[in-house]
Order: sequence, then structure tokens, then C-alpha cells
Amino acid sequence: MPGKSGHALLYAIGLDSKLYQVVNSSLIPVALPALLNTRVLDIATFGQQLLLLTAQPASGTPTSYSLALLAPDLSKVETTTTIGPFLGKNGQVPKLIATSPPDIYVVIAADSTQTMTSILDYAPTNKVHQPLGTPPASSTITVSNPIMSMVAFPMHQLFLLQADGMVQSLQFASGDHATTSVLLQQAIAQPLPVSGKEFTWTMTVPTVTPGGMTSLSVPGATLPHTLAVGLVNTVPHLYILDANLHRILDLKVADASAGAIGNSTTTTNSVTPTATNTGGGAVNAATPVTLHLERQYASSTLFAQTKSMAVDPQGTQVNVVAQTPSNASSMLSLFSFNASSQIGCA
Repeated sequence: MPGKSGHALLYAIGLDSKLYQVVNSSLIPVALPALLNTRVLDIATFGQQLLLLTAQPASGTPTSYSLALLAPDLSKVETTTTIGPFLGKNGQVPKLIATSPPDIYVVIAADSTQTMTSILDYAPTNKVHQPLGTPPASSTITVSNPIMSMVAFPMHQLFLLQADGMVQSLQFASGDHATTSVLLQQAIAQPLPVSGKEFTWTMTVPTVTPGGMTSLSVPGATLPHTLAVGLVNTVPHLYILDANLHRILDLKVADASAGAIGNSTTTTNSVTPTATNTGGGAVNAATPVTLHLERQYASSTLFAQTKSMAVDPQGTQVNVVAQTPSNASSMLSLFSFNASSQIGCA
């Protein structure tokens, strides 16, 4: 989330389900009295504030779930809204959150193979220090696999990653709706090895299969923060952490008629690590979304075992938590790089 100095501040959920600030690869506990008896399930940036999805109590079976908005200086929990009255049946509980101000989305799903999933859309009130407006708008969808990651574009456009790797889109609206497969203008080729030692004259060079549009799929991607959103020159970009192929995909909507979102030339960039309105409304029926690959960032060394990804709101800084081959211990490293870099692959 953006800090007072203009630099992005990083936050993470620890293995103990507590909130931490990330400072130079170190975790600093965010110790707030209101969070002592809570379990943090998910986090998201909401403008200048941090939004938490929490469960109470901190141990054992949760009995209640809430959305907590922290004050911009993180000195206190500014507002708390209980989700309980809007939980679904058959074991459905809050799983994920995503934001695109002024909207806050919550995925309500079950741990079983149940295919019915609900998504709630909350909007803040105009009253200072008041909870989110209730009741939220609610959309019910049918999915073939559990939703592992979710992000939101403006105008109620959601992107959902399923456990089978398929990326689906949903134009949020109240009622029962179906998701649609996200399309690519053309298939994305696998990244080439960049070391001469890794390449031989007999090696098959991956190429893009000629043809029309194809569905967007990221096989094996099951991390909660596989998807991320950044706003580059007022244009929303969808970032995907492809852990299996050790890369990050940067995509944007291909239809130039969709506001300021147009096409761009695909490039492959190097990764240089450094220490480190009214919401809740309903819209018309969904239409398929076609994405264009803007660029990809690949590194079999830095992204050897990726765990999580976060993109700053302006889409210029990408932060990746990973375990590298050189780190034999279980300790994780934080890598940050500028997404606007135009340097060749490394």
C-alpha cells in the first residue's frame, strides 16, 4: 500500500495468521489490541488503507468473520464490519477479498467440492469512521473448481483463478451469474533459458502455436496471491505469478475500446532484485474478456520457488517472496523489481 513518503509499504500474513510489515526482508509485527484475538485470513489495499479479512477467535474453530479497515497510519482498526449474517449454507465461509475502490469483494465458499460460490460487494458509507454499508450486493456463481485467487478491476470486473489453473472473469451483478473464460489473443510461449550453458543445439525452442484466441490457464497455480492488479498510466494491468514456469505475466485488456486500455508490443524484461463514487452497484450481463500479453518477467533462479506476489497500486513495483536454490534453508527472500524496466532478459 502507498506510504506517506510515496514509497510502497509491504505487509504480509505470517504462518501464525498474524499481520506483519515487511521491512528489508524482515517481518515486524503489527500489534494492535483489536487484532490480538483474531486470525488474519487475507489482506488487500483499499486506497490509503489496509483491509483485513479476519476470523475470531484466533485459535480453534472460527465463530465469526469480519472486514477490518485499518487507519492510514496503522495506529488502530478504524472500522469493523461483521460478515456473519451474510454467510452461505453448507459450510460456506469467507475465503478471499479483493478491492477496486469504492468496492470491496468477498468470496464466500466451502472447503468441500461444492460448486456454488457467493461473492459479496461492500461499499463504504459517506459517513466518517462508519462501517461499510450493509447489506452488501450478492452474486452467486457456479464454478467447476475452488477459487484460489481473486482480483478486481474498475467497473465491477473480477478475475478468478480456479484450482485447475483456469482464469475466469465475472462482471459482478446481483443475482445468479456464470463466469466466462478469459481469452488470450494468442498463446504465450514459454520463456527461453538465458544461459549459454543451459542451451544446446539439439534443444527444442518453444514457439507460439499459430491460431486464434485461446483460454488463459496457469496450470499448477494455487497460491492465494497468484493474481495481482496494478494501474499503469491509468490502465489496469493483470499480473499472474506463474510459479511452474518461474515467471510473472503482465497482461492488459486487448480491446482498445475499453476505456484507455489498448494493445502494446510484447517484450521480455530482466529482473533486478533489491533489498527490500458509489460502490455495490449492479451492472449488465458479462461479456468475454480478451487479454493481451504486455510483457513477461522470467528468472529460473530468482523465481525458483515462488510463494507470493504483490504489486504496488501504480503497477511499477513488483514484489515477490521466493526461496532460491542458493538458500538451502527454509528462509524466504523478498525480491523487488521495476515493472517499467525495458532491459533485455537475464
